[in-house]
Amino acid sequence: MCPSHFSPKHLTARLRALQGGAAGVLATLRSARASLNSFHYCAAIASSGNASQWQLALQLLSDMDYQALHPDRVSCGAAIGACEKKGKWEEALVVLQRLLTHDLSADTISFNACISTCGRGSRWEASLHLLHRMNDTLVPTDTISYSAGITGCEKASQWMLALQLLAMMYSRLVVADSITWNAGISACEKAGQWQAALQLLSKMKQESLKTTTVTYNASISACEKTGHWQMALELLDEMARRSNKWDSVTCGASISACEKG
Repeated sequence: MCPSHFSPKHLTARLRALQGGAAGVLATLRSARASLNSFHYCAAIASSGNASQWQLALQLLSDMDYQALHPDRVSCGAAIGACEKKGKWEEALVVLQRLLTHDLSADTISFNACISTCGRGSRWEASLHLLHRMNDTLVPTDTISYSAGITGCEKASQWMLALQLLAMMYSRLVVADSITWNAGISACEKAGQWQAALQLLSKMKQESLKTTTVTYNASISACEKTGHWQMALELLDEMARRSNKWDSVTCGASISACEKG
């Protein structure tokens, strides 16, 4: 079938299914004077992101300007997602700022991707700024928004800020899941705040949330760092009672706690 005869729906589906080769297909279709629109570019950008080709995703976004197609929230969101997959926080923020500058209504998914990539890039200040920006601009926040922000705090050992975000979640009626709590416990562990870590663990159990090996490893490590070997062993025993499996981190932290005691 001649490219110019492909329906927009057919082209979009084909482009989205490609893994990184969508850009070349777009170039071929342009040379064949096929009728392309923003949906085709969005599919190609998403395909590039899935193939971890963030540079190509941004190039396609710029190409939309050249083709006078004007990137929208969907295409910019796909480009942000591509940057997030490779931890390119600066590039992701540039695209997000474009959305905000042109009043294209950045959505929760785009903000979450930026918060996540900033957190992973040790840019916890930027993560928190984006989280507050969401609240200020009435963009809905969700569990992922706060979990990403807390993870950013955890990586920077900002345990008090992590606890503040957990409290903010409750005040805004956003549900915290096991991932959220684990990040909070880990933030306390890295800062040597064993009591705060155990308080969060206790709240998890009160909320009937599923604890994992990661949950207990962080709690045991918090006790190990501060020399509370008895509590570390109690947690080790509790893991067995709750059918949480031990791993090398569990055993290493427990042994180290006993050595320090």
